[in-house]
Amino acid sequence: MRRFLFSALAGLVLLTSCGSDREYRARPDTEKKLIILGIDGMDPVLVKRYIKEGRLPNIAKMIEGGSFLDLQTTDPPQSPVAWSAFITGLNLDGHGIYDFVHRDPVHLESYLSTSNAVLDDSIKGSICKNVGGHELLRGGDAFWQILEEEQIGASMVKIPANYPPAKSNANESMSGMGTPDILGTYGTFQMITDDPAWKDKHVSAGEIHMVDFSKSGVDKATLTGPGGGVTMDISIDREQKMAMIDLDGEKLILKAGEWSDWLPVDFGPGMLCAAEAHGMVRLYLRDVAPFRLYVSPTNADPGSSDWHISEPPSWSEEMAESIGRFYTQGMAEDTKALVGGVLSDDEFLAQATIVFEERIKMLHHELDTYEGGLLFFYFSSIDQQSHMYYGSMESDAPPQYAKYEHIVPELYERMDKVVGDALAKAGETPVVIMSDHGFAPWTWKVNLNTWLAQQGYLSVLQPDKMGKGILGHIDWENTQAYALGLNQLFLNLKGREAHGVVPPDEAEIVTQRLKRDLETWRFAETGERVVTKAMPAPVGQYFDRAPDLIVGYNRGFRSSDSSAMGAVGNETIERNEGHWNGDHCMYAGHVPGVLISSKPLGISEASLVDFAPTVLNYFGIKPPEGMKGNLLFESNL
Repeated sequence: MRRFLFSALAGLVLLTSCGSDREYRARPDTEKKLIILGIDGMDPVLVKRYIKEGRLPNIAKMIEGGSFLDLQTTDPPQSPVAWSAFITGLNLDGHGIYDFVHRDPVHLESYLSTSNAVLDDSIKGSICKNVGGHELLRGGDAFWQILEEEQIGASMVKIPANYPPAKSNANESMSGMGTPDILGTYGTFQMITDDPAWKDKHVSAGEIHMVDFSKSGVDKATLTGPGGGVTMDISIDREQKMAMIDLDGEKLILKAGEWSDWLPVDFGPGMLCAAEAHGMVRLYLRDVAPFRLYVSPTNADPGSSDWHISEPPSWSEEMAESIGRFYTQGMAEDTKALVGGVLSDDEFLAQATIVFEERIKMLHHELDTYEGGLLFFYFSSIDQQSHMYYGSMESDAPPQYAKYEHIVPELYERMDKVVGDALAKAGETPVVIMSDHGFAPWTWKVNLNTWLAQQGYLSVLQPDKMGKGILGHIDWENTQAYALGLNQLFLNLKGREAHGVVPPDEAEIVTQRLKRDLETWRFAETGERVVTKAMPAPVGQYFDRAPDLIVGYNRGFRSSDSSAMGAVGNETIERNEGHWNGDHCMYAGHVPGVLISSKPLGISEASLVDFAPTVLNYFGIKPPEGMKGNLLFESNL
């Protein structure tokens, strides 16, 4: 953790230099410490089960001397929504994040909810500083910004829903989930292959580059980048099962089944970057016959000053200098490559282990240099691997998934060891573990727009009448409501939507009818309710973003990906046979998070929105008047 020297007389924050020589001195009356481990997706039911099985001795010991509660998450329990509540102490109408995606009601387009590209001529993509970068769309002040105003130090490592990082002069934050790769996406992998089965094949969130080694065993491929492309020269030896690779001057030999370390890649100026862009990739040689080379999404190089991924901007460079390069892309575990068949399960797990081990190295660095104030540290591993393997623990899991039923419990065991290390280094410093939500199996895919069409709320145009865009198929003149995003439902409201037909004075009637119909909808195959609760969204200042209803699905049910992007299909509900078989985008009551403290808390309930005011109060700061939530613990914890 960076140490700061605060001058109360001058009211200025002076940054010290030279890493290990830096010095932290908090205000005389706030010589306090607090460590929060944010373990995304940690589930209270599984924690209890694994403690009972003796798998989590460190967490069990922590609870024995402290507290363990279910942590109420947000509705909807989506990560950007939940972490925004954690960061600001505000509800949805205060921070303005309602889903992973929002919609533009005028142009009827979707966009990522937490950040927006600010680029000339509406260019979308690259996170190059020299082209304008992105703006953070989350409202409200981050609590570490308020700590800084009171000259109290904080380090927020890999905090989600904070890209680009909230402005800070001294307190550190490094963006996590929501940070794009250098193409401006949440992760675009590339695969280089001579396998004809991949020719002209579309892979979601990936690019396929075909090569031909049939004549000389040598060929070239061009990696896509923000400024054009970078050439990779490849020479293969099928007999030795290896490949010799020259990537932008970096030469290496990979054997089949071998991962490279991080390789720097410099893209020249182009449409998405006004100057040279410094990225980095990892390579994995799957095989040479046929040749299949996986190239990770091109991450922003943390050792370069090109990228705005931390505050102060130099912090990511200092971290890279201390521990080496690390994943900067927000969703580092490449679930898309697994789902697309570009990585096998074992290969994906190896890649996920690289992410996990990088994160452990980063945590140890922070703990070793931590001297006071707040330290927050985020882990993504349980969340991302639970999405892939939670369903494998179900009794009716298909054989191809059931054989991985050990993955999640073993990952919890590994996380418990990390907690043990943190507790040992923390000493008497209070340690809190929290998660933004829990998990559930995702058994049934719900096509909400299809249901709306069948119920007469939505109408679809004939093919020859369809327009452009993801909602171009909707007959707006005959549509009262539509779904976009994983838990959002919008009225086609006159005066708000581009082609609105529902009069404002009838909006409440239509909304209540939708709510009733959704909450009485039962799945014919099982008799289960599909929707546990449909809730009007809090509006506030973000009326242009807010949906009219938040749809809280029953456990095991979740919106299909296609319906979330506005599609209308044939079936209202389909069995989910995909690899992404665990989820949390259901009703919040089905997927609470965890709150575990090394000290007794003396409370019986807790919510994500409680954290910001609690942290401020702990360090002797009165929470701002608009901040929601209750105190989880007093300043004398």
